Amino acid sequence: MPLDWIDGKCDATPIPAHQEQSEFEQNLKYRSIQLDYPYTFTLILALPAAAFMVRLFILFHDCVHGSFFRWQKVSTLFGYFLVVLVFTPFEDWRFARLRYHVTYANLDARGFGDIWTMTLTEYENASKKKRLQYRLYRNPVVMLGLGALFMFLLTICLLGRGGFPVISGNTMSTI
Repeated sequence: MPLDWIDGKCDATPIPAHQEQSEFEQNLKYRSIQLDYPYTFTLILALPAAAFMVRLFILFHDCVHGSFFRWQKVSTLFGYFLVVLVFTPFEDWRFARLRYHVTYANLDARGFGDIWTMTLTEYENASKKKRLQYRLYRNPVVMLGLGALFMFLLTICLLGRGGFPVISGNTMSTI
């Protein structure tokens, strides 16, 4: 039974299951109340904050390619600064992106950072199971939703270059 804290007093009134909030939403709500801000105002501010994070990542991406500033060293230094804000390791991202651009759309050099692509002949010769896997993989919900989560959380944040853990098990147990 979730408890609601208001003005330092605990209200043990049960909250219906369909109205329960995540821990993040509860913390956001309580912090908004502490500062006398309407909770709706806080949620509305989340939209420009998300847009700002996307823009920071675009700047970070340009710094990785060395194209944000005229000078490569300045782009690299600014990219190292942006690492703190976008939570993505600069050198690993640079290595992966440059390697990706070298092999992109080259069906003879498939296998690194590319999207699973089959030629028509490969697709026609594949088993029904393999075709189903391919169609599921290429589904926009899987590719843009689940795939993005997989790429960022598992391969970038938890595994470094070469597949070795970046974060130790002790650290992971605290998250």
